[in-house]
Amino acid sequence: MSELADRLAGVHQEVAAATVASGRDSSAVTLISVGKTFPAEVVREAVEAGAADLGENRVQEAAAKKSGVPPARWHLIGPLQRNKAKVALEVFDVFHTLDRVELADRLQRLLVAHWPNRHIPVLLEVNVGREPQKAGVLPCLL
Repeated sequence: MSELADRLAGVHQEVAAATVASGRDSSAVTLISVGKTFPAEVVREAVEAGAADLGENRVQEAAAKKSGVPPARWHLIGPLQRNKAKVALEVFDVFHTLDRVELADRLQRLLVAHWPNRHIPVLLEVNVGREPQKAGVLPCLL
């Protein structure tokens, strides 16, 4: 077993112990292995060692790596520019940083045009502090 596989197994054990201690079901926890700055060979080794979910914060970096890595679920964990939305939809399975309505509209239009039956899970970034220098949609008051 490689050092990476040993370390990944150790993290899985820690997550399992934490879920038991908190009374949570371990299947409710998703461990995302972040490949930022690591070459495709290392990411491939992680998947072969059991990493099922991969996180990248740059669309171009993930696109370059994906073809050299066994199947996994790819998560965009960084900001997304509108002009990279189509490529992001080609690469990623989950978006963690949907931070503006205009981007959601762009993603929806692209999905309808190119992948009409596809649904993408997203996490919405909310600027609860209403700080102008921070990203995220503003909370709505009902």
